[in-house]
Amino acid sequence: MHWSNQRRFKKGKFSVSTKRFLGYDKDREGNLIINEEQAAIVRRIFNDYLSGLGASRIAKGLEADEIENISGNVKWAESSIRDILKNEKYCGDARLQKTITTALYT
Repeated sequence: MHWSNQRRFKKGKFSVSTKRFLGYDKDREGNLIINEEQAAIVRRIFNDYLSGLGASRIAKGLEADEIENISGNVKWAESSIRDILKNEKYCGDARLQKTITTALYT
């Protein structure tokens, strides 16, 4: 499994699940594409946070405006907001092969 992952990374192929990834979809080739409707929600979350609001107040604001989360519910959990704010993929810092072993048998 590890070897096949390395081969895919060398070929420039990677897999990011978009099933519960707000703001992105995949095209037929598996490339990430921006879902503009959902991306507006993500931008709002980051803008609200940068304006000084905490996760709880952001969640309450989204609920007050009846904005649906990734599950299609209007109820937003504070933890969901924190997860979005901490997710490295939204910041462009995702590293898919975080560790390597250079000397396996030493």
